[in-house]
Order: sequence, then C-alpha cells, then structure tokens
Amino acid sequence: MTISEIAKLAQVSIGTVDRVLHKRGRVAPETISKVMTIVEEHGYQPNTYARNLKLSKRFTIGILIPHLHSEYGYWSLIYAGILKAAKELSPLAVTIDMLEFDRSRKGSLYEKGTQLLEKSHDALLMAPVMADEARALLAVYPGLDYAFIDSPLPD
Repeated sequence: MTISEIAKLAQVSIGTVDRVLHKRGRVAPETISKVMTIVEEHGYQPNTYARNLKLSKRFTIGILIPHLHSEYGYWSLIYAGILKAAKELSPLAVTIDMLEFDRSRKGSLYEKGTQLLEKSHDALLMAPVMADEARALLAVYPGLDYAFIDSPLPD
C-alpha cells in the first residue's frame, strides 16, 4: 500500500495523506479519521528505503571486527559476507564503514570503536569478543542501534 493508494481510497490528495501521517498542517478531523482507518485496515507501513532515496539520505553502518587474518582467516569469511551485503544494499543508500581491532591487545576494541563512532553512524555491527570493552563502548553511545556478530554479549 502506498500513500497514493491511500489517497485514492480516502478520496483526498496525496498531500492530505502526507499531512495526516506526519501530523502537520491543517486537516479536518473527519478526514484524519478516514485516512487513519484506511491506514490501519491495510496495515500501511512507510517504506524507509524509498523515503531515504527520495531525500538522498544515506544510512551508514559502522562495523567493528577483529583483524581479518586472525583465527585462521575466520574473520575474512565474515568480511566477505559483509562486502556482499553492502553491495546488495548499495542501491538502497546503505553504506558501511569498517575498522578492525586487535583482540589480543587490551583496549583495542574500545579505541577502534570510539574512532569509528566519532564519525556519526546510524548503527553499529560488532563482534563483542572483549565483553567489558564492548559494554563500555555502548554505554558512551546509548541511543545507537547495534547488533552483534558471532557472539552475544554476556550479562
């Protein structure tokens, strides 16, 4: 379901649907009710990717993993998968920014993570192999969306 389809069903303009969905401008209460009923009945969900493309907004994911050649090339395989996903997501204005850390050096994950996140990323994907440093890093960026690769962060 698109905004234009909602507009046709509600017999209003696309601009009116936009104002209702974003709660801006003046719209008659009965029109708001009609549009919202259609939205709910059809399970409308905004298409974030399409919106970002239209607004020329880029979505950048910071990636933090151990050196690629550590652990007999294990992380190189993960890196290859990340590059494949990045290529597939590129048309949707998603980019990646990756740094490697030295899991044998204390403070490396936190140091590289801070360096990475100073660039203002939309999300972080990391291997939390150094749990205390991963917790400390996430505490500095409390609103950041994140996901873990390879292992959960123990409580």
